[in-house]
Amino acid sequence: MLVAGTLIGATDWRLLCEVMGYPEDEAVLRCRTVSGEELAGRSIEPERFASVLAQLIGSSLASNV
Repeated sequence: MLVAGTLIGATDWRLLCEVMGYPEDEAVLRCRTVSGEELAGRSIEPERFASVLAQLIGSSLASNV
């Protein structure tokens, strides 16, 4: 199974790792991830992002059938 996610905004890795029981993973996740907002240098509306992403994936899949 392949699982992926898209980080729109900054993630509170300390809190997430603590809640999941892996506080030692915070530094690794902080170093190995980047959010869309960091890359864009501006805020991103999650609903709009999801809509555009779904359209692009759908178009790509339809053209490869």
